[in-house]
Amino acid sequence: MNALWKGVFDLVSLGKSVDLNFGFSRISIMDKGLKVTFKAGLTSTVQDKGFEEQMKMSNTSCSSFWKTDYNKEWARSTLGTLVKKP
Repeated sequence: MNALWKGVFDLVSLGKSVDLNFGFSRISIMDKGLKVTFKAGLTSTVQDKGFEEQMKMSNTSCSSFWKTDYNKEWARSTLGTLVKKP
């Protein structure tokens, strides 16, 4: 990520135009001016009640997350059963 943003910074510093399309938003830098546009309907999608549940990486509470042994969790995970740690 750092290399990507350093590259964007370098291009803009050299006076080049940059147009980054992330799907949900588009960032355009032309003549060192920044313009950001968001996908139509993004606001309603983000405000949907089911969106937060989709975006959660885990439903584990924060207190139990920090008390959980990483090696035991890894062994129980799907990836942990496929890839054995060295």
